[in-house]
Amino acid sequence: RPPPTACHQPGSVCEAAMSRLARALGQVVLLSVAIAQDRDGGKEMVITNIMHDDPEGHVLWDEQNNRPVQFWRGNYSDVNTISCHRSGDLLFDWSALKRAMINWLKEMLRQTNRVMQVYWEAIRPVQHALTNIVAFHNITTSRDCILGMLSVRIFYMTVQSQRYREHEMIESNNFVIDWYYYVHKFRWAYLSRSGWGSVLWPSLSLISSYAKDATPHMSWVDCESLPGAEDLIFLGNNYDAPIASTEQLRRLMSVLEAAEQELERVRACPVAFAYGATVVSLVSSDLEVALQYLDLAQKFIRQ
Repeated sequence: RPPPTACHQPGSVCEAAMSRLARALGQVVLLSVAIAQDRDGGKEMVITNIMHDDPEGHVLWDEQNNRPVQFWRGNYSDVNTISCHRSGDLLFDWSALKRAMINWLKEMLRQTNRVMQVYWEAIRPVQHALTNIVAFHNITTSRDCILGMLSVRIFYMTVQSQRYREHEMIESNNFVIDWYYYVHKFRWAYLSRSGWGSVLWPSLSLISSYAKDATPHMSWVDCESLPGAEDLIFLGNNYDAPIASTEQLRRLMSVLEAAEQELERVRACPVAFAYGATVVSLVSSDLEVALQYLDLAQKFIRQ
């Protein structure tokens, strides 16, 4: 296994974020949403894993206003702005919200006996702010800390009932919009640098676990193993340490680099390829290479 670097020191922010991403993508339940006509001529929501003809050309529609969804027009590449360290919002302390959510998610993922204690110590004091953001702020037009609002909306589903999660994911258009922001608008390397990745990735991991337990008929696996690296990336292997040598790492990187030039092949196994890229990101000894493969994973998952 490649020698550890600062990114892999136990307990480091980078190591924790990468580990949570690998866990999240290893468990994530992908839902493609399409609108179909029912017998009465009305519209109903259909959940399907049928590939879209043009993944990059899909237009999200605002049914209420009968127009395309109006997305945030800010600079998605400005890490300082999207990090919200110095927010101009007088209503919310975004740094405090971020710390509270991260602290509770750590306990949840570790399944410690301090889950409820940390919830009351960290989440309850900011519960009113979280509810306000979810209930009264339009994520498509808000101007301050758009990534913070997106993170809160995703996180909020982890502490609500399964009925609420199903409503957000299946019956309303909210989760589709949030997912589009997450996959198509914000680069994952910037999510990691901003610190909000430590909220988004473990939250998605918990949501996918809840969904698999509650609605197993809606959970699916695109491929049992990664084409071209079947012995390295396969269903059920240890996501914490799937690569045992530098030679294996180089071989996996070669497979992924070749796949980047043939995205049609990726479309048959987008989750498997994205997971493979996050594995490289997790074990890479170079932070810039790690972030590069994080972006490659995002490119694969878009398919």
